[in-house]
Amino acid sequence: MDSWFDDLGLLSLPFIKRLIFAMKSSNLSLEIIETYLISYAKKYILGISHMQRKPSSSYNVTSENKQRELLETVIANLPLEKSSISSSTTTRFLCILLQTANLLNASEACRATLEEKIGLKLEEATLDDLLIPSYSYLNETLYDIDCVERIVGHFLRGLEERSKIGVEDENSSFQSAALMLVEKLIDGYLSEIASDVNLQPAGVGWRFL
Repeated sequence: MDSWFDDLGLLSLPFIKRLIFAMKSSNLSLEIIETYLISYAKKYILGISHMQRKPSSSYNVTSENKQRELLETVIANLPLEKSSISSSTTTRFLCILLQTANLLNASEACRATLEEKIGLKLEEATLDDLLIPSYSYLNETLYDIDCVERIVGHFLRGLEERSKIGVEDENSSFQSAALMLVEKLIDGYLSEIASDVNLQPAGVGWRFL
């Protein structure tokens, strides 16, 4: 499988797009498609595997545009179903994708899709996952609080939707456990961002309630 993915990675982006379309039109499982896309992203999108490494001087505007297009293509075609993303894509990796999307100034749709995917499995996240740097010139805070607020919103809506499906007792048990994990996570997040001198003390905590 890895050798097959490596061979496909040599294709140009237009051919990659055609390949993805063909894969989605066939009977291939969503997990295989997702595994290919994630493998492609790790190998060919700068900074995915090493978020702490700064771009080299050769990282010019042209390469940035290409990287952005690659990332947006991958994200647009990732299956959203939780049954798929829970098996092969970790919350940590989704958060790395989101940080990369922010760095590359990817489209709003691309970033919104990633936020929703993270929200669907927020109970699996760690504090480090949510410490997403703010790259906005309009926001002087260290971390992107608005982004985390949207992710929490997706999590809560996801719980509501899941409560309408399946056996009620199983869903109630899952919801209770997931809520406890996320509540603890957000408590830790609020404690961490409280040290930001640019953060307005009023009106932050209640946004996550």
